[in-house]
Amino acid sequence: MYFSSFDICGKDTIKFRAEQIARKNEKNVYLCEDMAKTIYTMGEVAEILGENTSAVRYWSNYFERFVHPVRNGKGNRLFHPEDVEALKQIRFLVKEQGLTLDGAAARLNEDRRSVESRVKALDSLKRIREELLKARAAL
Repeated sequence: MYFSSFDICGKDTIKFRAEQIARKNEKNVYLCEDMAKTIYTMGEVAEILGENTSAVRYWSNYFERFVHPVRNGKGNRLFHPEDVEALKQIRFLVKEQGLTLDGAAARLNEDRRSVESRVKALDSLKRIREELLKARAAL
């Protein structure tokens, strides 16, 4: 097993165990032993969002208040699930609502809960659609 430590926000040092997951789409998922949460790499977050890595990198720099990636020894960004949710909200506001980055930041500052509920509803509708398409193909 490979162990390395990451400094989270300059306060706590937590041991992470890098573990290759056998499933096809989860090659580079890191599990945090102490928190039992999943850590995603930059490429995985970009794939989840359907964006390129440079957009994810730019958004994580621009929206520092909402996205807090940790860095490993190489300097690669690793994202917590909360960061991925924040990036989904940012993508929704910028790509689907057509807001500028400043407008998206203002919307997240004033009413983040409504944006969060819309993004969750949209994600659940997409999952339902995928399941219905699979069921249709099976018929």
